[in-house]
Amino acid sequence: MAVVRRVGVVLIVAAAVVATQLPLLPLPLPVYIRWADGLDEAQKANAARQLRLRHVATRDDGVWIANATDTSTNAIRAIVQDARVADTYNIDRGTFEADREWTTPAAWLGRTFPAVQAIYDDYLEGVRRPALIPLVALLVAAWIAFGRALRRQGGWLLQGIPRLSTHALAIFRLVYGAAMMRVILYSDIGPMPLDVQRIESWAARTDLVRVIAASATGAWSIRMALVGSLALFALGVVPRVTLAMSAALLTVLASVLGTHQSTHDFGLPTVAMWLMVLVPWHEGFGLSWMWRRWRGLPDRAGANPRGLALWLPPFAVGVAFLAAAFAKLDISGMQWITGGAIRYHFIADASAAPVSWGLSIASSDAAAVALSLGAIVVEAAFWTVMFVPHPLVRLAYAIAGVSILAGFYLFQGVYWPAWWILMLALLPWSPVIDAIVARLERYDVLADGECPMCRRTARVLHALDWFDRLTFVDASDDEARERVAPGLERSAALAEMYVIDERGNRVAGYDGYLRLAAGIPLLWVPRLIGMLPPVAAAGRAIYRRVAESRIRRGRCTDEVCAPDDAPLPRRHIDRPRLLSRAAIVVVAAFVFQQIGASALRFESEPLVSNFPMYSFTWPSREAFNDYLLEKTRYYELSTESLTSGELTRRLRGVPKGPDVVDEALDAAVAGKPWPAETRAQVDAVRREYQARYGEPLGRVHVVRRETSFDWTRGEFESTARTTREGTVDLASGTFTS
Repeated sequence: MAVVRRVGVVLIVAAAVVATQLPLLPLPLPVYIRWADGLDEAQKANAARQLRLRHVATRDDGVWIANATDTSTNAIRAIVQDARVADTYNIDRGTFEADREWTTPAAWLGRTFPAVQAIYDDYLEGVRRPALIPLVALLVAAWIAFGRALRRQGGWLLQGIPRLSTHALAIFRLVYGAAMMRVILYSDIGPMPLDVQRIESWAARTDLVRVIAASATGAWSIRMALVGSLALFALGVVPRVTLAMSAALLTVLASVLGTHQSTHDFGLPTVAMWLMVLVPWHEGFGLSWMWRRWRGLPDRAGANPRGLALWLPPFAVGVAFLAAAFAKLDISGMQWITGGAIRYHFIADASAAPVSWGLSIASSDAAAVALSLGAIVVEAAFWTVMFVPHPLVRLAYAIAGVSILAGFYLFQGVYWPAWWILMLALLPWSPVIDAIVARLERYDVLADGECPMCRRTARVLHALDWFDRLTFVDASDDEARERVAPGLERSAALAEMYVIDERGNRVAGYDGYLRLAAGIPLLWVPRLIGMLPPVAAAGRAIYRRVAESRIRRGRCTDEVCAPDDAPLPRRHIDRPRLLSRAAIVVVAAFVFQQIGASALRFESEPLVSNFPMYSFTWPSREAFNDYLLEKTRYYELSTESLTSGELTRRLRGVPKGPDVVDEALDAAVAGKPWPAETRAQVDAVRREYQARYGEPLGRVHVVRRETSFDWTRGEFESTARTTREGTVDLASGTFTS
């Protein structure tokens, strides 16, 4: 019944939308008024108020276009018979009625509320395009599916979440945190002067972000703070809190990057990091985990399954891939596949690609169409990874996803390392890590439960036991002692600690510590040192002395542990968990915002992204050739004292120097005056240039070079087309051809 109700709501909404487009309302047409000769504008305005006319516009011949706010017979008669009105149009002068037309409720609303109409024209008008039908179907399906998930706390979602042990969770956290640290450390985000900042997104327009971007150390400070919070997260210091801090800092850093360029390389990884705050990271070993164990506190269980750590990143990538596939078909249709559109992008970006293989593919129609089809299929289907928990099948998804990212890099030079890191979640972490951990020896540790010092020692060992290879047994409990060490006398068990391996072998005292250290990675190096004969002899003597002098009942000699301290540690029992309602709502919100962004072609970086990159195509090779000449066009600049190579090197040292100068030269060569924004940007570049190199940047000689592509040979023409344009004075903006 719930599904029927949701479908019913959708049908009602659809009917309401359709109804707004039907001609249901007979609305009066605008009234055309020709005023009598001799009236000035003030007199016309006064007459319009008296006749209840709202002025809309004035034609070139002086005729007023107005709306009659009162269309009653008496009001229309007053207009027609007024001496100040010479003639009218859209009025029946015999019956004194205003002409009407049947119009739609949507048109009436737009005429009545022009501000709302402007918003509709800017953002919503494109929603009616037929290509959105699949997206609407997906929206309805997602609405129904997440509604069912909320009632059953993610029953169908849980089926696709892979199993993940606490050990694998901790190691994945270490790898993910370290990998993101490396990406942030190697990201080069320098200062960007205010006048040349890119302010296309709301975040890049905020004063805080703009000040940080313009500061000499602003971006560097955010990067270092982000690296520090990621390090704390990787080490397990309150991991969910430090991950939330990292996500907030990454949002700021991506916003600062947005003042330089598009942030698609960091946008989705930022959103994915926010989503991953839902993961119970504290269940894997780390510093906070060790602190709790050392204090004798039980392990904490999170509200969500640990497998979300591996489920959320590829799911986020899948939603983004699906949005990219939709954008290609929405903008270019099937022509993107049948025309082999991928080859055009390989050619356009070939200068940045590390290999030239893309040019060979571009020259082959069959290869271009096949790769275009393959890219659409992978992008459109990758999101189904959310239903696949099997590690080997997920590995196949990893290969498909990496092939897309590798194609971006090899054929177009587009390298987004943070996206590659998200693909790490598709590796078989739990099977591999659990298999390695299973090879470590398990030990039962017989410790005196009535000895506070022994309990404290057990807690320290429990804190170091990352992989839970130790089971602690109270030696003072006769039944428990007999179960793990049959025949062991009570007096012997209480005299020193016993360690029993999986084969039943018993080792006591100092040698017992050496034996159990084999199962604790943090003690492997101390174990090697402790096995040296001099160290071992001293260790055995110290152990006997401490064991003989310890106090079994009463306060410990170190005044830290007491008889009422926590008992011997117990192993955590892992129980299956449902998804929290908060997790379902957050995941649903992520899906719905992406559907909305794609439907409206709306983007607000870094958190809301549309993915129209490489979605356009060209109807023919000839059309692309014309574009390519413009794409490969570059200006070779020189001055009276600087060669083109030296001037180019200097401009590259100025933030956005080449881009600003190229845009200004485009306008100057075309004979167009510079707008105020371009003028401000050029002045900012000139100031920075003079500050860096100690001389002004004024008149530059301009040579234009363009390159064409040889489709037969599958390579660019070896000789560029050269055109001497003239001289541009960057100080005044004047151009001499």
